Amino acid sequence: MRLRCPAGILRTENSQASIVIQSQLGQQFTVNFMTDYVNATVGEVKAKLNGDLWTVTRDNGEVYEVPLSAIEGG
Repeated sequence: MRLRCPAGILRTENSQASIVIQSQLGQQFTVNFMTDYVNATVGEVKAKLNGDLWTVTRDNGEVYEVPLSAIEGG
C-alpha cells in the first residue's frame, strides 16, 4: 500500500532532512534522512534510494515515497 499524505520538511546541511508525515490514520511521525542512515520516530523503517526516489517502508507495512529533491531542495 502506498500512501499519499500531508508532510512537512526541515532541511539541514549536507543534503540531510527531517520529514514530518501524517498517516491516513492521523498519526504524525518524523523520518530523518541523515548522511549514513534513515530512521523514524515510530518503529523501524527500511529505506531504499532508487534513482531520485526514496522508498520508506515502516514495520507496520505502510510505504511512503519521498523525492530526493524534497530532501536536498530543488
